[in-house]
Amino acid sequence: RVRHRADTIYLLLMGGRVLAMQTGFALLEAAYGRPMNAANIMMKNTMDLLLGALIFYACGYEIAFGSPTEWIEISDFDY
Repeated sequence: RVRHRADTIYLLLMGGRVLAMQTGFALLEAAYGRPMNAANIMMKNTMDLLLGALIFYACGYEIAFGSPTEWIEISDFDY
């Protein structure tokens, strides 16, 4: 039970670090571009984050942890 909590906390903290890196890269990319393109760069990075999260939920989560729901079940990844 304690290990499960520690694993959950670890995954949430590392997910937060990934979000921080995504934000930092967006700011870096916007700083090196023209100011009029900053909004487009931020939108591109937001869409990148959202699509990455959806694709991870659809495919990557099952590979890493097993099927979260019955309807996704891509294949039998039961480790």
